[in-house]
Amino acid sequence: FIFDIDVLFILHTFSHTTFPHSLSSSSSSKEWEIDEDYTLQNFIQYDFPIVLMDLLFFFIVGRLHNTSCRGIDILSPWGIFGALGAIYPSIANDFAFLRHSISTYDIMCSWPIVLFVYSLMLLACGMAFGVAIIRSHHRRHALRSRIIEALGLLCLFVLPYLKSDTFHLHHWFGMWFLGMQSNAPEWWSRAFQAFALGSYVNGIAVYGRDPILGCQLAFYRSTNMG
Repeated sequence: FIFDIDVLFILHTFSHTTFPHSLSSSSSSKEWEIDEDYTLQNFIQYDFPIVLMDLLFFFIVGRLHNTSCRGIDILSPWGIFGALGAIYPSIANDFAFLRHSISTYDIMCSWPIVLFVYSLMLLACGMAFGVAIIRSHHRRHALRSRIIEALGLLCLFVLPYLKSDTFHLHHWFGMWFLGMQSNAPEWWSRAFQAFALGSYVNGIAVYGRDPILGCQLAFYRSTNMG
């Protein structure tokens, strides 16, 4: 039964990868970034196996096999919030104040006031959401296992790469990681999970699944061909 749902989840996700790429390609806005050289053939040839592993982790850790997940093929929350997540990262490029990086230099020298306000609002919403997730897990006596699980994933997918100078937190990676943690049964948790999955799809469809180690991984592969 779980295998059947997993296959449905993967097929449903893959079927939506062309949506943000096509939308960005046809958009009249010149601010919508897209890798025009990245094609469906490139995706299948280079990224398909690792994306498949991403989705398997998302499905299992995100508890999408639980009955609280009413199905990823329903309009709400998966259809609505998934679509919002798939287009928001591209739409964000239409706003000039969002075209800044999260670096010490840029924050101190280039960030406008409105971006600080926007960031503080996101931080407040994120903290409130985190508290709600913790309370939900605590109420269901699942908090300890979720903390251990989150720390394990952090040690596996994030900490080993932080020391690298080429580490880059792509939005596909950040939303993939956060979306897995939004695994409480409440609708608002599933809604953010759908939004996060949509943002992940946006990242891999518009730019390709760029590695978080960037040039370091490219150099390693080019010099260790065996």
